[in-house]
Amino acid sequence: MSTKTDKVFRIIESFAVYLQNYFGKAINKESFINEIKEYKRNGESMSFAYGDVRLPVIYREVLGIIAVKMPSSEVFILVDYQMNLFDNLTNLQDKLREKYPELIQ
Repeated sequence: MSTKTDKVFRIIESFAVYLQNYFGKAINKESFINEIKEYKRNGESMSFAYGDVRLPVIYREVLGIIAVKMPSSEVFILVDYQMNLFDNLTNLQDKLREKYPELIQ
């Protein structure tokens, strides 16, 4: 094969990998959004409760994050669309507890 042909095949191969990654994430992102909708449809709210304190969880689709607003800052994580909603919430809660250990006292 010529060098030009090799180059074209590498470009096509790279584009194919890009498309697989893009559509794989899009499908998983859609599943994540559907999990949130289903959770809310069942009357649940996305929030953490520590005693009398209730902290709502916010999903920002454009940024791909879930977050909790605290008085002094916002604690957030990037959503891992390879994981389900509850695993992502667990990761956010772990980060929240790490930053604000007084919540669990």
